[in-house]
Amino acid sequence: MSTNQSNHPKPPPANSIPSPNFTTHIPSLPNTFATPPDNADHSGYYNSLRGGSRSNSGRLKAVFIGILIFCAFFAYRRWHGSSAMAAWQDNWEKGVDQSLSNKKPQLVLFTADWCPACNQLEENVLSQKEVTDKLKESFILTKIDLTERGGPNNQIARDFGVSVIPTMYIVGPDGARSTPLVGSVPFERLTQWINSAKLIKPATH
Repeated sequence: MSTNQSNHPKPPPANSIPSPNFTTHIPSLPNTFATPPDNADHSGYYNSLRGGSRSNSGRLKAVFIGILIFCAFFAYRRWHGSSAMAAWQDNWEKGVDQSLSNKKPQLVLFTADWCPACNQLEENVLSQKEVTDKLKESFILTKIDLTERGGPNNQIARDFGVSVIPTMYIVGPDGARSTPLVGSVPFERLTQWINSAKLIKPATH
């Protein structure tokens, strides 16, 4: 009888059982919260920490949404400018043929994607629908894209003596040319240049 009693485990002393008023942590896991100085009800304290985390998350979401809005606005401006500039055909030979068949001069723009002044001229002036519609009444609109350095359009630029872009020329069906308009200019200056332009046949060598 005494032997069987000795085989039963002894209950732990009463003072070794954790008091329900204490917060216990698993030793193998780090405690990432600052421990309050007493053992009172700290639910409000921990809730405030979680609230701060939610606040940080909200700020990150706001920043992310702001970046998305900025990217969408930039993409829209690029798309809007590109769609409006679609009225400018980009083939020199085709422009010459259209000029001859329609008996209208070409308005020729020398430009490049890597040129900030070119982008400014296109976005602020040439891509505006009312400007494009007005120019199409009098001209075949031709864009000579010099984005590819050493590309085939560079020979056309050399034939016109273009060394700075953006540069614009008016070219008649017979090949006569105006003096160039160089740089990013407002629509008023573009209109003045068009109205005062005189076309002269280039000298042949």
